[in-house]
Amino acid sequence: MRVAPEAQSAERDEQHLARLVRGRLTELIGPDSVPPASALRHPAFHSLAHAAQRAARRGDVNAGVRGRFTAETAAAATRVVATAFTEKVHDLWQVGLPGPERHLTASVRRAAAQVAAVPGRTTTADEVVIGAWNDDRRAALRASCRLLGAAWPEMLAELAVVLRQIALLDGHGLEGFTDFTVHGVVFVNSERLEDAQDGLPGSVRFAEALVHEGTHNRCNAAAVAEPFLLPDSGASPLVQTPLRADPRPLSGLFQQVIVLARSMEFYDRALRAGANGDAVRERRAVLAEQGRKGVVTMRAHADSITVHGHSMVEEAAALLERSA
Repeated sequence: MRVAPEAQSAERDEQHLARLVRGRLTELIGPDSVPPASALRHPAFHSLAHAAQRAARRGDVNAGVRGRFTAETAAAATRVVATAFTEKVHDLWQVGLPGPERHLTASVRRAAAQVAAVPGRTTTADEVVIGAWNDDRRAALRASCRLLGAAWPEMLAELAVVLRQIALLDGHGLEGFTDFTVHGVVFVNSERLEDAQDGLPGSVRFAEALVHEGTHNRCNAAAVAEPFLLPDSGASPLVQTPLRADPRPLSGLFQQVIVLARSMEFYDRALRAGANGDAVRERRAVLAEQGRKGVVTMRAHADSITVHGHSMVEEAAALLERSA
């Protein structure tokens, strides 16, 4: 992986991850009950593979558990076929626009619980739910994808490889998130489809969200094949990050730096593509400043980063510093 989007390397990492999902499910329920790896890129199967891994670690594997996972895998396969990628959001991208599917609602519950656990947090996300994609929301999404395709076709191509579903969030407390347990989904609050009070167009806001959350998905898959941090870096202290008030692990900061560099690059390209306005330029400046702060902290922890991770940080730094 590089900071510059690459559909081909993303495809390799997604194939690798799908093979791991198949391997985990095969260990539990046998090869005859598991769909081919090409089908296992759907987030529902990632969710089952993580559940299978947790069961194995607990030693909670018996005939009853195997039977339950066999049934759930078959049910997931049926759902995936029934909700095939029929939504054409761009000439180059078909993606699922789901309702409240089981793996998605479980992920939202986990995210809401994490929000509630943040010290000093005064708001909650208890009432956030998976929203419905009506015609107006679909039209707004297509406008964002047209902008992204015109401004940064390489980014759109990578998203088309990595993402299987775009889940809308209705309610307050969660602006958006990514969950590796359901890899291949981006969760974005439906308010991002609308123009902001400061004048930032909804098409720009949602395109930024796709870049942001899509990059988290991309980093998660890439790190499985080639880690960005050294094995013992998980024991390093929590660090302050540009995008979160609470201290985060170094892995979180690493991803934030890549996300911010890509997001700033999106705004540069959007401006060149005609997305003008003070709000667009101001948002771009904020992202650039946040990214540069993140780079400073990452460089202070250089002894925790792999060679590949270091090259990624420096690629992001060059992009962000070029804009200073």
